[in-house]
Amino acid sequence: MEMERRTISSELSRLEIREDGQPPRIEGYGAVYFRAGDPGTEYRLWADTYERIMPGAFDEAVKADVRSLFNHDPNIILGRNRGNAATLRLTLDSTGLRYSVEPPQTALIRDQVLEPIRRGDVSGSSFMFRPTKVVWVEEDRDGRTVDVRELHAVELFEVGPVTFPAYEATSTGVRSTERAAIESERREWREQRQIDLQQEAARQRKIREMEAEVALTMARL
Repeated sequence: MEMERRTISSELSRLEIREDGQPPRIEGYGAVYFRAGDPGTEYRLWADTYERIMPGAFDEAVKADVRSLFNHDPNIILGRNRGNAATLRLTLDSTGLRYSVEPPQTALIRDQVLEPIRRGDVSGSSFMFRPTKVVWVEEDRDGRTVDVRELHAVELFEVGPVTFPAYEATSTGVRSTERAAIESERREWREQRQIDLQQEAARQRKIREMEAEVALTMARL
């Protein structure tokens, strides 16, 4: 599967700087789990296609070697959850994937990352991942049929603050290459679903035929 990116808005990310007499840490949610009844946790990929991050999706992912970058830029690395320093901490709660990173104390980080976050100019977070378990479901809503992509497990590569958050209930900012891969994935699901429906219909016909034969045999006794 293709590597994908998602970003979430300031309201969902709750991005902030914490100091408490210690070196500043950037904290926020990189991803928020789907909660039934909360439309803000289900994200529209494009017309009639939605995505949900299911609880448990990051259970194994947080054990991997993960970096924190600013704006996905490998030249502006903020931290890492492995190595001697372990400057990135990843935790999971009922809300989703939370990260806390202690960035390098350099002028570049202070001026281009920390200060814009303090001012509220940088307000969202993002994560880079590869889905490892995806489940598609079809739902009826207000008289129309929509497809929902559920992410049940992912491989996590990176999480951090971004300037332009887009992963909201109205949009995810999915790139064209990602959309092509997801569309291909959905077509495969629809094709397999059609095969499954045909097989189930054939099985039900067979059951009815057997029941009819049994009923006829019993009637002749």
